[in-house]
Amino acid sequence: MVAYTVAAGMFVMSGQNLPNKNWYADVPRTDLTGTSVPATFANAALSLDASMQTTATGITLKCRMSPDGLTYYIFRFFSSGQVQILRRDPANTALLPNASGLPKLAPLKPLGIANHVELACVGSTITAFINDVRVVLVTDTNYATGQFSFGITTTAGDLDGRFSNVQVNSATLAP
Repeated sequence: MVAYTVAAGMFVMSGQNLPNKNWYADVPRTDLTGTSVPATFANAALSLDASMQTTATGITLKCRMSPDGLTYYIFRFFSSGQVQILRRDPANTALLPNASGLPKLAPLKPLGIANHVELACVGSTITAFINDVRVVLVTDTNYATGQFSFGITTTAGDLDGRFSNVQVNSATLAP
């Protein structure tokens, strides 16, 4: 079971992985009464600081997720530096082709040190940065709006990811 806790000002997801292999926290917004509710965004960016505590842990950020959680774009990276951007729907998970000329491996900091991560979904463009280096740039028109979430994933072993400075901001395309 994976536990969600707050320690030293960070949101922590850690524990023994079960068959799910993926654990997420949706990014809410606060309505006028102070109640946290799922937020839907069109042209926006999710930025956060994330650290992996084990080599088995990967970090995931989703954008344009449907309210039922069945369709979305997912950006994920692993301690090896490998990055992926996928489109998910109930019948299929498709690896989207990344733009040429981008780094094959993300410039990650050592385990336990936070990496600054940003995922922007603007119009038909999806882009991701790790430590201010663009690592993903794709175009896809399947989903125009949706929710953000972030989390951890693994292929085996225990999970341990730490998150801080989580923000969602409106976004425009940058060159």
